[in-house]
Amino acid sequence: YSSVHTELSLALKQLGHQVTTLSDGDAFKGFVPDIYFGVTAQSSVVKKIFRSILDFLGIKGLTLLFQKRKILAKCQGYDVVQLINPVTLEPLGALANILFINYLSRKNKKLFLCALGDDYSWVSACLEGRYKYSPLDRISIKTLINYRYSLRYVYGFFYRSLDKYVKKKCSAIIPGLLDYKMAHADCHKLTDLI
Repeated sequence: YSSVHTELSLALKQLGHQVTTLSDGDAFKGFVPDIYFGVTAQSSVVKKIFRSILDFLGIKGLTLLFQKRKILAKCQGYDVVQLINPVTLEPLGALANILFINYLSRKNKKLFLCALGDDYSWVSACLEGRYKYSPLDRISIKTLINYRYSLRYVYGFFYRSLDKYVKKKCSAIIPGLLDYKMAHADCHKLTDLI
């Protein structure tokens, strides 16, 4: 939501570093990456519901990963790869992101995970009441559908596995806000707040 990696890449490029961003454009925001990994928006209600079900099951994006395999060849040989979230590429869902991150960890020197938004640890902390207040405090039976995006991290298939896998593979977790640092406090790879 903040374009943090787009801005970071611009600053690093100005300092003379070679930087490549890979993104799906972050939905309606349309961030322009160096390598685009997007999909055409689903227009029909039936297709949106079908993709939501596949997402909850964690299998959304398996065919997309295969279709975009040429892009994978561009994602190797880097000294540092910084992931914005365990769900690194939204169109892939949980299981395909596990495969994608496995590829990144084998083909690059170091992976770092940024804690910058919804993920298993943060959503769990919100649901467990670890904060004085959180965006998930207003969940009720009537509003449940409005929180499906966040709730998939805890209740969707493979999302917990994705979270554990990324934490295992990364060199460190870099929190961008105090809330995210608190959510990941149990991980020994957590850095200071940046």
